[in-house]
Amino acid sequence: MFILIQMLLLAVARAEAELLVVMQKDAPIEQLDRHQVVDIFMGRNSMLDSGVKFKVFDQANMSDLRQQFYRQLVNRSLTQIDAYWARLLFSGRTTPPVKIDVTDDLVEQVLRTPGGIAYIARQDLVDELKVVYEFSNTK
Repeated sequence: MFILIQMLLLAVARAEAELLVVMQKDAPIEQLDRHQVVDIFMGRNSMLDSGVKFKVFDQANMSDLRQQFYRQLVNRSLTQIDAYWARLLFSGRTTPPVKIDVTDDLVEQVLRTPGGIAYIARQDLVDELKVVYEFSNTK
């Protein structure tokens, strides 16, 4: 019985969170496709159609959620993502997303910021946020 419980706990620990890309409920975007999400989070698109700039918020540097997000989004490691942003920052073309260590603080920033966009785990979704993209659980 003890071994069964350990195996179950290990399986739960390895399970990935269901990721959602979210904005304020009143944001003028209802839904994004994968290509648009890539462009936004990789700094290729910084403007909503309404003219409001996206303000991209990111999870803490080495968080499991951040690692999972970029692996699912562009199949890159955090080291590769950080190197990508370092090159863009050095070139002066764009600035990386604002990293926030605590998910509750990240959610608050999205709620307070016109054009604010972030990714969170489904369990962190609150009523004031709108889901604009969902990652599929299929690999």
